This record gives sequence, structure tokens and C-alpha cells, in this order.
Amino acid sequence: MKFNYLLCALALILFSCSSDDDTELPVVNPDSENLILIGNEGAFMGNSASLTLVDRDVNEATQNVYSSANEDAELGDVTQSLYQFNDEIYVVVNNSSKIEVLDENNFTTKRTIVGLESPRYMLFESADKAYVSDLYEVGIHIVNPANGTYTSFINTPFPIEHMVDYNGEIWCSATGNDKVYFLDSTTDMVSDSLELTYGVNEIVQDENNDFWILSRGDAFGTPVIAAVLHKVDGDSKAVVSSYTLPLSPGYGESMAMSSNKEDVLFIMDGKIFKMGIDETTLPALPFIEKTSSFYSLSVNTANGEIAATDAFDYSQSGKVYFFTANGVDIDNYSTGIVPHSVLWLED
Repeated sequence: MKFNYLLCALALILFSCSSDDDTELPVVNPDSENLILIGNEGAFMGNSASLTLVDRDVNEATQNVYSSANEDAELGDVTQSLYQFNDEIYVVVNNSSKIEVLDENNFTTKRTIVGLESPRYMLFESADKAYVSDLYEVGIHIVNPANGTYTSFINTPFPIEHMVDYNGEIWCSATGNDKVYFLDSTTDMVSDSLELTYGVNEIVQDENNDFWILSRGDAFGTPVIAAVLHKVDGDSKAVVSSYTLPLSPGYGESMAMSSNKEDVLFIMDGKIFKMGIDETTLPALPFIEKTSSFYSLSVNTANGEIAATDAFDYSQSGKVYFFTANGVDIDNYSTGIVPHSVLWLED
């Protein structure tokens, strides 16, 4: 991606922090090949969602790039997820019931997708079809990414969270219960379901086409329901194995697959653990840990680098940390409030 010189002008008025918490105003390099966009949730109901642009070629993080590019407009309430598709950036703003579609070169809004209750995650099927999950709606929205129009709604047995396409069948997690639902992408109808354990959430696919599914459980229920990591055969849909997470059931877990698809990484008790896909026991020791707790993690599929965010007390500026694929600390940058989504921008 080559960012044009308009972004340079915008950057001159933005507050920035480097990996050393340097507060000098940055000069964003329009030719940078190492740009990462961070989606900051902001304080819930505080209308303080924001975007942070990290340029690791020059070791700078530029805050509030959306507002600066859009005449100081507020992004909204709770940045839930970020995507790059067909030279555009999609920002799902959960509590503002919208998706902002941005020009990838300067972050100006090109169009806004509305008609959504509480959008969470997207799955792009084609240039004119994308699925959108919703926190409250009992079903999945279909939108047209190309023109930003709302197309239709698919009824499901329960609200859906994450979605993964496997050979035209969409694996859909239902966080509020114990099911994975399967959606036929041709008919847009639910065709089957799989029962796991309560709190089905993140879904990632390994090199053997097995799916690793994290059920978050319920840390605050009576009784407490433990978080469980499931391994499911992608073709037969049979549960291969299940691993109960011993340290912190429920809230705050996050999961990703390594770039070579040979290891599952997940957050447990605020630390990052790594488990080989052929291993049969949970790792005893953390792969990466800090004195504070990690909130979310992401993996760069191009080079295996790992990004992990820290929301601290959920009311102050957070941080994003970068590590090599082997877990070696590289650098870190300040972000907005409650950094959650990490988007590794592509050329």
C-alpha cells in the first residue's frame, strides 16, 4: 500500500506516540510498507472509538486518523473489527450500528453501511456480498460492499459472532450458547449445527483443515463454566479433542493461528500460550507474558509476527506490542482507549 501525501499533511496535526512514548508530532511516510491500523473500542457509551495508524518503518503511531481525515468527525461508539477488501478499509462500529467504508489511501469515508442493529464481524464472499454478524439480531445481515447497500437478512437459531468459510459452508459461532451453526452460502440457509460447550466464540483453521474453536464459558455464572478449546475435523465435523482451560474461564480470551497454520495461539489469564496442532496437552507455561494482561492478539500471515494489545484499565490509552513469530519482543506503541482490532495493511 502506498499512502499518498495527503496523509502526510494530516499527520502533522495529529498527536503521536512512538515505542518510547515519544510525544513529538510524526511525519507519516507515504511509501511505508509496514503499516498497521489499530481499532480502538473507546469507552463504552462514550462515543470515543478511534483508529491508530502504526508506521513501524519510522517507529511512530498516529492517533485519531479517522477524525483528522474526516473534518474532526467522531468515528462512533465501540470499534469492533477492521477489514481491508478491494482497496478499501471497513470499520465495524458496533454500538453505533454502522460500518464505515474508508479510502485506504487517506481514511476518508466513502460510504456508510447502515440498517444494522449491533454489527460485530464481517465475512466477504464476493465484491457484492458480505455477511455481517450481530450482537442482538437473531441472524446474519447480508450487505453489498461495492455500493454499501443492505441486501437481506438470514434467520439463525441464535445470534452469531464469528464466521469462517470452508468450501462454501459458513461456520458460525453462537457466543450465547453452545453451538456452531453451518450456513450454506449458496442458499443462505442454516443446514446443520454442532454442539460443543457454552460460549462458542473464535474459530480458526489449521493446515490440516481442522478447526480450533474457543468456547469462552461463563466465568460469572453459577456454577462457573470453564472455557474450553475444541479441535474439530473440518470435513466430518467430529470433535477430535477438547481442552479445558484451567486458569481463567470466560471473559477476555482471544485466539489466532500462526502464519504457517501449525500452532494455535490464545490468551489465557492475560498471557499468550502457544499449542502445536499435533500436541495433545495444553502448554504448561506461557509463550509470551507481560506484567499487565493482554486483551487481544493477531498474527501477520505474511511474516508470522504477533501483535497483542493491552487495554489497561479500559479508560486510558492502551498499547499494542509486537513480537517475532518466536515470541521475541520487537517494539510497542501507544494507542487509543481499549485497543482491540489489529489490521496489517497490505499493498
